Amino acid sequence: MKDLIIADITRIFRKPTYRIAMLVCFALAIIWAIRTKMNVWNGYTFVSSQADALNICGYILGISIYISVYADEFTSNSMQCLIGHGVSRFRLLLAKFIDCVIVTGVSFFIYWFFTMMLNLALGAGINSYELKFFCGLVMVWALKALGYATFSMIVLYWTKNVILATFMDVLMLFAAGSLLSFLNQIPILKFYHLQNYIFEGMLTDAHASLQLGQAEGWLWILFAIVRICVFSIVVSFLLFRKKELDFNNF
Repeated sequence: MKDLIIADITRIFRKPTYRIAMLVCFALAIIWAIRTKMNVWNGYTFVSSQADALNICGYILGISIYISVYADEFTSNSMQCLIGHGVSRFRLLLAKFIDCVIVTGVSFFIYWFFTMMLNLALGAGINSYELKFFCGLVMVWALKALGYATFSMIVLYWTKNVILATFMDVLMLFAAGSLLSFLNQIPILKFYHLQNYIFEGMLTDAHASLQLGQAEGWLWILFAIVRICVFSIVVSFLLFRKKELDFNNF
């Protein structure tokens, strides 16, 4: 399985579309920084502008990661080949999840590192509190990308429909926050504090706790990501193992 993971990650990082997505994110970070530098320029305004840029780049990276890790496997029919050569479905599913964890972590770390180098190059001079805030935002976006990509596995392995599963990932990334706000406005439901149970709200609350210096925020983040990933992997496997695949190459 190690060789499978290494080969898959190498393929992903070499994909032109993945590299283009990273370059677009870098360009957006530069554009937002330059726009800010033309007005009031300090660490606070730099971090604020980069937080706005991250709200766009997070979507770009999240969708790019999902397509590169999961969607391409079905589009190229390579999954059928691997299963036909004796790789079990659970090992294959677990390998893809590990791929997603590694690619997500590396992608958002590269984006964070680029932003920090941009800070040094432009002399924004962010302080420790501003650095802590931005690091927390990057971490939350990375976990959102991982969590929703893993959750979308359910649709992908159940339906074998790449377009439908990709739509689910995009929908979760864009609309989960709005859905949470809508539910919290319903007279009866708002008293149940749904943000404490839904993945999006759990990450937001955990990030706020960390900014306030509450160490239990780390446990809340860990619980949120483990819960959605374990649930998604188990359900995906139970659905996927009952599906028949067409081995067109044999």
